[in-house]
Amino acid sequence: MSLKVLGIITGVMLIITILLFVFTAGGGNPEDNGTVVDGTGAEVMESVPTLDPESPPTEGMAKLAGRICVSGLSREDKGLMLVAERIPDREQFNRYFPGPINEDIDYALEVVPGSYEVFTELLDRQKLGLYSQYVECGLTPERCLDHGMVQVQAQEGQIVQNIDVCDYEWVR
Repeated sequence: MSLKVLGIITGVMLIITILLFVFTAGGGNPEDNGTVVDGTGAEVMESVPTLDPESPPTEGMAKLAGRICVSGLSREDKGLMLVAERIPDREQFNRYFPGPINEDIDYALEVVPGSYEVFTELLDRQKLGLYSQYVECGLTPERCLDHGMVQVQAQEGQIVQNIDVCDYEWVR
């Protein structure tokens, strides 16, 4: 396959991903839910009020809860997207937190039951922070050098706590 064809396929897949995000995260029509336009002119969904981490999930759903660590970050001023990506089909459940962000964020996110990798990304879809082995080891390089993502198992009706997205060392 030529590089030109691969470029076209990649572009089409990116457009489809963005459309799926806008129309599934917002319940259909983004104009009905309000939108925020980022610095590139792309529309992103308004922040949804944070769910109570202690309340039970909606019937048929599970809930992930934890903290997004932002201490020491310099790129969070435009907001962050929390992403729970189901494995293996890569379906994503998202929550947008508008910037500027100056302190850690407690979150809860409803998902369909399954196995997930949880991370944050910037509005340009660049992965930023992870829930990883490094987080489970206490964020200390002396104890753990593994930055592999942890797959979180979420059962129907279950609240999975302490899914802290705090590993920003994986990019170094």
